[in-house]
Amino acid sequence: MSALGIVTDSDALTYVDAMRLDLYAGRCAPRLDGDRLELFCDWVLWTVLLDDHLDGLEPDRLRDRILVLVRLLDRDDPEYLPPDAGPFPRGLSDLWTRMQDMPDRWRLRLADRWSEWLECYLIEADWRARRWWPSPARYLQLRRISSAVHPFLQLTDWLHGTCLDDRILESGQISALRQCVNDHTMDVNDILSHQREHQAGDHLNAVFVLQHAHRCTRTEAITLVAQHATDTLTHHRWLEHNLDVISTDLRATSQERQDITAMAQSLREWIRGNLDWHLHDTGRYAGTLRALGKQPTPAHLPRGSESTDHGHERGHGSDPRRALRSGSTGGRSNPSGRPA
Repeated sequence: MSALGIVTDSDALTYVDAMRLDLYAGRCAPRLDGDRLELFCDWVLWTVLLDDHLDGLEPDRLRDRILVLVRLLDRDDPEYLPPDAGPFPRGLSDLWTRMQDMPDRWRLRLADRWSEWLECYLIEADWRARRWWPSPARYLQLRRISSAVHPFLQLTDWLHGTCLDDRILESGQISALRQCVNDHTMDVNDILSHQREHQAGDHLNAVFVLQHAHRCTRTEAITLVAQHATDTLTHHRWLEHNLDVISTDLRATSQERQDITAMAQSLREWIRGNLDWHLHDTGRYAGTLRALGKQPTPAHLPRGSESTDHGHERGHGSDPRRALRSGSTGGRSNPSGRPA
């Protein structure tokens, strides 16, 4: 990414190093190695830095930047770049060039997933500009796309050599299994990023949306998000326990059953790895670490949202990590990028 002009100076390098995105890739996809792990790492780095770059931009400034990226994906052409393309379009061009070995139908579906993710920034920017509070249901609906988990799950499927047919991937029960991974990832992120977003004045976080909707304290809102994460994990485990029955209902072939089992392992690794990275590895959400180019803005948040900063509330107080640890998925993941 340095060669593309995304990470350009020592401050940027310090910021990237503190996030430990290499460990994120290693934890979420521990069986990848070599070129496959490097490609996955590069997607993670590009996505996170682009997220920092786009968040908080005014809708008019944002639209043109999104359009360049979406056009490249829609055309499925990594060479489709304007002469003055910035570092992020060049980064996407480089990544998309390395995706050309992916089967066409999978690459086009992946392009759609990334385009949907990018277009969510326009909706979020409009909500921020209007200082509009979405309902919890509407926030969840958008966050399921804006989290970028679905394109990453499809990417890891391919990198692991698992390419299931649409009739299986789009079936209700397999879709629900994958959606559980998305929802749990989203809940973990919102709980552990809410203090950083509070400092930035960003209200688009499940903690603040629930606090606003229920007129409760921030600690109570954190507890609600953590409970949703736990319920999601319980549902995921139930679906995984019943994969044999689900495979039979889908009339899966012997090879498809093996691929479903491999996919389930990847999903389990993602849940465990995402949680461990947020709890143990990253400095991304430390109060002293500020996203590149960002300055704090006045907060537009529910009254009382600052209360848990001082640990005065009952329950989890100033350590939201405690709200998540009760939903542990088992042993720690292996951050090395290789099987334990």
